[in-house]
Amino acid sequence: MMAARLAHKGSYVSIWSPATDVWLGEIRHWPRDDAELSETAFSGQLYIDWQKVPDVAAAGPEARDRYQRGLAAGALRKDGLNAVDKLDGHFGIASWDGAKQQLNLIADRVNYENIYYTASADRTVFASEYKALLALPDVEARVDPATLQRAIGAFRPDFNGSRLAGIRRVRYGHAACIDGSGARVSRYFTPDCRPRSGNLADFATELRNILVEQARAWLGHHDRIAITLSGGLDSAGLLGILRHTFPDKKIASYTIGHGSNDPEIIGARECAQTFSTEHHEFGFQPASLQSDLPKIVWLAEEFAAREEAILQYQVEGQILGREPVLMGGHGADMVFLGMPRYRLVNMAERLPLFRKPLTEIYQQTQSGAPPSSLLGRIGSALLYRGKAIQPPVLAGAGGPTRITDDSRIADVVSRRLGGFRPYHYHSAIYSLAPLEIAMPFLSNAMMNFALTVPNRMKIDLRSQKIVLREALRPFLPDRVSQRGKAIQRAKRTTELSDVLDGMAGDLLSKEQVRARGLIDPAYVSKIRRRPQNGIYAGDQLLRLWMLISAELWCRTFIDERGLPDGFSADDCLASEPPPIAVNE
Repeated sequence: MMAARLAHKGSYVSIWSPATDVWLGEIRHWPRDDAELSETAFSGQLYIDWQKVPDVAAAGPEARDRYQRGLAAGALRKDGLNAVDKLDGHFGIASWDGAKQQLNLIADRVNYENIYYTASADRTVFASEYKALLALPDVEARVDPATLQRAIGAFRPDFNGSRLAGIRRVRYGHAACIDGSGARVSRYFTPDCRPRSGNLADFATELRNILVEQARAWLGHHDRIAITLSGGLDSAGLLGILRHTFPDKKIASYTIGHGSNDPEIIGARECAQTFSTEHHEFGFQPASLQSDLPKIVWLAEEFAAREEAILQYQVEGQILGREPVLMGGHGADMVFLGMPRYRLVNMAERLPLFRKPLTEIYQQTQSGAPPSSLLGRIGSALLYRGKAIQPPVLAGAGGPTRITDDSRIADVVSRRLGGFRPYHYHSAIYSLAPLEIAMPFLSNAMMNFALTVPNRMKIDLRSQKIVLREALRPFLPDRVSQRGKAIQRAKRTTELSDVLDGMAGDLLSKEQVRARGLIDPAYVSKIRRRPQNGIYAGDQLLRLWMLISAELWCRTFIDERGLPDGFSADDCLASEPPPIAVNE
């Protein structure tokens, strides 16, 4: 029953019992070997230096998958939870400790993979996706207003929750340890920002060596490597490292945008030509939102990733089944402070007289809460041009969510390193077909290194990701290494607004909003009011997007108890975006 809800993750289901009244299960793209250790169930991928085991590397993806699972199971059997922080990669693990009579549910450092669990009077059940838990009739499908408020208001997940009352998520860097007395939470990874002394050149050299060695160790056994490419620095830098490390390998680059004049398309094409890739360009069509947004809400069980999730969903869907391995720049902004909002924290730390208004503006960018001080309101007016819109207050949520105020860059690093903010849609997409993933910025080595880099080498009043830019400089043309922050977005057009308007008409009528009982219908009516130019933009577009996605989520996980609403699970790949060009 639970396995049927996860059939999109593979064709082979295994269920076994390592102890009385303890059951584990896996869904894979290959059958489970009876010789595998029985105490551990594993989902995800470890980062392995395949140069050290060339026979396994050459044996193919199934052999490599078994090898990783064996490493994880063997380490946990030998050292228990003490082994977890040495596991490098993205994973969710369920492991039975017979000596302690304890089940350990373990999430990786960034919650790239998930484990959800819920308890009743006589049992605890768990799964990598909570749609599987909802297959059980005694698991309640009821909204948790507080976690839903956080997602819809602050565009963030609650790493302890699932939007559903009674279903918990194992938080990144933690393990839920379950025995006869219940569940307790144990933390194995605590980010601690402790900068070392040194100069920028030395740190850049160290970072450069980490990136090159990871590419060589993880990807050397592949003849062909795919990379998602945008107009920004991170993916261009990884492409430069790939071409430097593997001058003769075939590299296939994939990008998506709104057309041939999109700066993201132009920037990606320039890099593809510089590094001689097999380049694939796709164009996002707003009409595809009607079919694809319900799919990704169901697949990822998240909805707060805004429109970049749809773009990535569509372009990554073209990689699945075509490529053996994919390299992505996920996490670079997290470990090297690449988002523009971090400048506000940096300014607040450097300019203590303006700390309060700058902290208030930062809070507004994260939670929508408006500033209260005069200078904060002035700064907000300049930033948002008077068009900031507060998030709705959900019934039963106790008010809008506020994030913890970060007044120092060290606080940002220590508090936010971990907890992959793009809402897990990548891992959900990648699970649909066999595909090895390489995410260099989310490795243990990279995070451990980033915690030692002086923050002035990450961000100052004018620049961000300073040490990363310096590290990538030898691999990139000057015009590329100086690129600013690029965020893939759907272009705000009349066509996109028409599509959103149509979806809102179907999902957010006054009668439907009133019947759902979560949001004031007057707020929804305000958000749905089209601007005079007919184009939703800025906060209004984001708030409308969230309202539509939240209603899709409610229909899928509350009304339908996790069953896909209006489509088949066999059809959960995205609509194919039209190609802009293909350059060999």
